[in-house]
Amino acid sequence: MVHKAWLGLLVMLALSTYSDQPAMFPANSRPLTMGRSFLTVSLNIAKVANPNEVVEAIRRAPRLRESDLFLFQEVRHEKGKPSVAEAVAHTLGFAVAFVPAAAEIYDQGLAIVSRYPIDEVQISTL
Repeated sequence: MVHKAWLGLLVMLALSTYSDQPAMFPANSRPLTMGRSFLTVSLNIAKVANPNEVVEAIRRAPRLRESDLFLFQEVRHEKGKPSVAEAVAHTLGFAVAFVPAAAEIYDQGLAIVSRYPIDEVQISTL
C-alpha cells in the first residue's frame, strides 16, 4: 500500500517593518516601502527539468518579472543535485526554500523562491 505524505512548508520571511525609510536587502532586492505592494505568484512548473525554461518565462512576462515571491509546485530534482527551483533562484539572485514531496519522489517538490532573504524554514508533515 502506498501512503502519500503531504508536506507543509512554513517559511518566515525576514522582511523589514514598513517605515519612512526604505529597507534594502542584498542580491536582487528592491526597497520595501509603505507605498509599494508585495507581489506573490503561485506557479505549477509542471515537472520542468530545465531551470532555464522557468527563468526565461519569468523574464519574458512583466508581472512575473516584478514578482517578489514565487510558490512553486511539482518541482523536479535529482538525488544529490539542486532542484529546478534552487537553480532558478540562483540564476535570479533570489533566496529559496525547497522540500521534496517524499523520499525517492523526484518530481513533486514544493519551493518558495523569494526576492528577499528567507530567515527561517520549518517543514511540517501533514
